[in-house]
Amino acid sequence: MLARKLPLLRLKLIGQMEALTVSGDELISVGAKRTRGLLAILALSDHKPVSRKQITELLWSKRPPEFGRASLRQEVFRLTEACRVFDEPVVQVTRHTLTLVPGLTSVDIDGVSDSTVGIFADIENAGDMLLNEMNGLDPAFDTWLAIKRAIFSRRVQELRKNRSSSLVAASDDGSVLNVPHAGVMEPDDRQGMSDQVSLSTLAAGVESEDTSYVSMPEILLSSEADFAAAAEQQQDAFINFFNAPGAGEDVLRQRAPTLAVIRNGTDNPDLVMLASDLVERVELMMTGIAGLTPVAVSPSWVSSTEKSSDWTQRLLSQGADYALMCTVYHVHKKGDLQSRVCLLRLVDLHRGSQVIWSTRIFVSDSPKENLNEGIVGFLERTVLSLQWKTIFHHASRFPGMDRKKQTPSEATVNGLMTLMSGVYDTGLERLDPAKHSVFSDSIIGIGAAISEVIAACAYFKDDYCERITRARICVQRSANMFVPAIDDSFLLAFISSLTPESMSVTEAVLSGLHIGEAWDIEAEWRSAYLVPLTLLALERGDFESAVKYLPDMRFPSTNDHPLSIVSIPYTVLLAFLLNEELKSVLLGRIVIAVYPQIPSALLYYLVALTSDPESVEKEDILARLLQLDPSLTIGRVMRAHPHLTPGARNKLEKALLQTGLRP
Repeated sequence: MLARKLPLLRLKLIGQMEALTVSGDELISVGAKRTRGLLAILALSDHKPVSRKQITELLWSKRPPEFGRASLRQEVFRLTEACRVFDEPVVQVTRHTLTLVPGLTSVDIDGVSDSTVGIFADIENAGDMLLNEMNGLDPAFDTWLAIKRAIFSRRVQELRKNRSSSLVAASDDGSVLNVPHAGVMEPDDRQGMSDQVSLSTLAAGVESEDTSYVSMPEILLSSEADFAAAAEQQQDAFINFFNAPGAGEDVLRQRAPTLAVIRNGTDNPDLVMLASDLVERVELMMTGIAGLTPVAVSPSWVSSTEKSSDWTQRLLSQGADYALMCTVYHVHKKGDLQSRVCLLRLVDLHRGSQVIWSTRIFVSDSPKENLNEGIVGFLERTVLSLQWKTIFHHASRFPGMDRKKQTPSEATVNGLMTLMSGVYDTGLERLDPAKHSVFSDSIIGIGAAISEVIAACAYFKDDYCERITRARICVQRSANMFVPAIDDSFLLAFISSLTPESMSVTEAVLSGLHIGEAWDIEAEWRSAYLVPLTLLALERGDFESAVKYLPDMRFPSTNDHPLSIVSIPYTVLLAFLLNEELKSVLLGRIVIAVYPQIPSALLYYLVALTSDPESVEKEDILARLLQLDPSLTIGRVMRAHPHLTPGARNKLEKALLQTGLRP
């Protein structure tokens, strides 16, 4: 029996946003970005009224107020029209505010609690999963969303601590330790299952009536040793459940994730030809990419009549772990021509073809036109984005793996994930076996190079020049030992921009890439591309171009690219050096929320605050910075910026003298 009435509208914010009716139909199309943004703002406002003025400022910050108000009226109309499928109004609309009606609507993150936080056990930063396709809607919206993600991450961290404390307390009093995954119910707990229902069930606002469950072993604890053994046994059981229905997990763990590129969804000859061309280009670009193994499947397409479960099993049986699905479709007619859209989706085949990431581009109206540079750049950006999304997502399948059993490739990925979470010493410790091993895989060389860059630029380690040199050697050695790929070139361009004598290498490498022709919403590496471009412009004295790059340095929806830990905080410093002090302070405020444990994030924000004599934050930020690294000095910071022009170095040094850091 249902405990309460089903909500009419269920909002899913974790992962790709979905607005679902009771029957599971999507209420708002993926293409209606502003409408989805409006719904996201309401969903993250705790069922409280949100003023029209605030919504307008978040979604149309670059437009005149009257334009924003008119646009909001249109979006409210679209939303209310879509909601006519419900018997009752799920959104309360007044002259000044909009509100999601409690009881009639549910939001999945509201169901995250001590008992369900286990779904984030394998995620370093839970905020990265919040609305992971919504970035780029508007600069003000991006800022607001970054803050919401940081708040959600902290909430999950607190819940994890509470959960861990309760487990330890349970072990101390000799009680039974149960560590159920969200959605896993113990046989004896089925009468009171409201504490252990899945997150999707909580979002639906009902208690589950499903009679199927997976039993986790119950272990009676009598000592600390028993507790440790129990935790390990429970973790093994957790992993086995979490990876279902995939088979051969040991084999899956011990090799790089495999990815198939396929087309799907159309029988139109022109669209099939374009989709096939795109698939062929992506497969070529993926050759030699670190950490991923392309796999050919037959047939290399999914028909519009093939069931999801059928093609998923077909691809799994041919050795694919993930699939990049290419769909080309018409959106409207224009004379005798039709506009076409290319949609690319990365799916996890072991988890029911769950969509991990997606992006799209409008293609030229001419059906006979070959791929132009803009589309080639789009495909290059796609490969760079899906590389680390797949690698880190795949690594998250094994959260409790014994590090002693890790291969060098696994140790590299695990170490990078730890570094990105701000745990420097542990990250280096986990990377150490890989850094001192033979480059048996290109990911080891790439990972070793990135770790050196992170140590030099994010943590200001004293041997800056030596580390940057070692990083460059690692990339070149990896490219020489294996098939050179776009990720090698991209990383080499970034590293070369960090020393003044190799700026010409950066310019030469970037000129051979097309990734800057246009921007995607989902571009985790965007700041890592723009930082070298900005430094090149500064070196040439092209101050105007350098300033123009700043607006494009938006934060991605997720920080999956490991260079983000270096490049995103660096944007705060660049804004300061380019005399955009207000922008620098605003960016810095977001950066320290996203990277509270990264010294460069705190330092660059501290530098930005020196432009505001009325600021009361400086002492607090300085104290937090010195708590992270008590030995940090102005000298160390300056030695980590040899690539800056004399004028920029002079401005940075003057600001550092006002921060309170020791010389």
